[in-house]
Amino acid sequence: MSVRENLRKGMRAARAGRRAEAMAAFQVVLGEDPVNETALLWLGYLTDDPQASL
Repeated sequence: MSVRENLRKGMRAARAGRRAEAMAAFQVVLGEDPVNETALLWLGYLTDDPQASL
């Protein structure tokens, strides 16, 4: 699956309330593109830990 497809998958999951699935998709994106701003922002939004979101 491409970076773009994983971003879409993560966004759909997040909007549907499937937090763990969304976070996993964004982690896959960051594994391929460690500075992907979209994935980083979504993960920051989804995390429970304020320190981790920085």
